[in-house]
Amino acid sequence: MPVFHGQKPFPKAVVMHIDDDQTNNRREKLKWGTQKENLNTPKFLSYCKSRTGENSPPIKDRMAEALADPTGEKAAELLASKLHARKIMGLI
Repeated sequence: MPVFHGQKPFPKAVVMHIDDDQTNNRREKLKWGTQKENLNTPKFLSYCKSRTGENSPPIKDRMAEALADPTGEKAAELLASKLHARKIMGLI
């Protein structure tokens, strides 16, 4: 980013988009920050929370695989693993 050439203000500084729009590289929409600050922006936290539980990519993949299995064995395995996880967590 041309706006941020030169020395960083501190060794591990990262460029942050104030408006969370990675395509908006106007100087007034950028600032220096830490990686921790960058990973704790409301938009990023919302994105992470949206990928949990049944919206988790690995779970979605397993569910798609189970639905595509004509024998029903994958669905049975998926259900068994979910029931096992709930039992471990004390939910059943």
